Amino acid sequence: MKLASFRHRGHEKVGAVQGDIVVDLAAAYEAMLAGEGLSGSAEIARAVIPADMVRFIELGEISIAAARRALAWALDADGAGVFCIAADDVEWLPAVARPRNVFCTVVNNPELVAHAIRAPDYPIYYAKPNSSLIGHLQPIEIREKVLVHPESEFAFVVGKTAKNVAAEDAYDYVFGYTILNDVTSPEIRRRDLLISRVPAGKNEFGEDTFDDVTFTVIARHKGMDTFGPLGPWIVTKDEIADPHDLHVRAWLGERLINEDHTGRLRFTIPEVMAHITKWSTLSPGDIVTLGTASSTDQWPMLDADMRRFAGPIRIEVEKIGILENPVIKTYDGAADEIWES
Repeated sequence: MKLASFRHRGHEKVGAVQGDIVVDLAAAYEAMLAGEGLSGSAEIARAVIPADMVRFIELGEISIAAARRALAWALDADGAGVFCIAADDVEWLPAVARPRNVFCTVVNNPELVAHAIRAPDYPIYYAKPNSSLIGHLQPIEIREKVLVHPESEFAFVVGKTAKNVAAEDAYDYVFGYTILNDVTSPEIRRRDLLISRVPAGKNEFGEDTFDDVTFTVIARHKGMDTFGPLGPWIVTKDEIADPHDLHVRAWLGERLINEDHTGRLRFTIPEVMAHITKWSTLSPGDIVTLGTASSTDQWPMLDADMRRFAGPIRIEVEKIGILENPVIKTYDGAADEIWES
C-alpha cells in the first residue's frame, strides 16, 4: 500500500493512495463495519485506523489489516466517492507528520567518500529536527539570500522499537519506504562554523603549541522550517522486494540535476540499522535516510541553487513516486529578483 498523511476539510487523516485518488481509510472502515451491523463502528474505526501515522504504525498488523480491508471495500463499494477523495483536493502532510526522530546518514555514496580526508568505516548519522518537515507540494521557504540546494535521499520508516538490532534482523523493523529532500544551505553552515584553538602540548623547543579544532554544528543549515520535505507517502515494505535496486532522479524545474541508484550506497539498510540502534533507540514512525544520491564525484547539486533557478524541486525514487515542492523566497528584495533559466 501507499499510505499518506493528509488534511481534508480541516481534519488530519491517514489514507491509501490509488492513482489520482486518496481513500479515507478510517471513514471507509467505519462504513464497512456499520454495513455489517457492528455497533460502535465509529469508535472501532478511529481506534484501529488512527489519524496519526505514528500511532497507525505503532499498532502494526492491526492497522495494516484494517486498512487493507477498508481499501478493498471502498474501491468496490457503491458510492465509493464518499471515501475516495481526489488527490488535488487534499493537503499533503509529511508522510509521517510527527516522527520522534529523523536520522540522516552522511556521505553514503562511494564516489563522494573518495574525496574525504578521513572517513570512518561505519555509517555516520545526524538528527534532523522534525520541525523542518513539510509535505508533498508544500513550499520550501528561503529566508536569506544564500545558496540553498536540494539533496535527494531514499529513506526507510521504522516499524517498531529498535535497539541493538542485528543486521540480519533489520528488515523486521522496517515498516516501509519514503523520500526525504534534505534541503541544505552550505553558506549558512560556513557562517555557523566554530573554530577553537586548544593546547596541543609542547614542541621540541619546549614551546606551547596549539591545534585549531573545527566544530560543524548540523542544525540551522539543514534544520530550518520547510527544509525537510518528506513523502509523498510511505510505500509498505511488502511492495518493494529489494530496496537496494531502485533508481533515484531529481529535477530543478525541467533540468535533471541528479541520477543515481540505491545499489550504489556504501552502507545498506541492515548496516545502517545495526549501527544506529547500537547508540540510538529507534521508535515506530522514525525516519532514517540512506544519504544523498550522487551521480558524479562532486558534492551533489551544488550548482542547483534553489534561490537562483526556478523550481519546483522534484525527487523520484523508483516504485515510490515523486516528491515535489515549489520554492518561495521571503527575504528583503526577493520579490524584485528574476529567476535564472
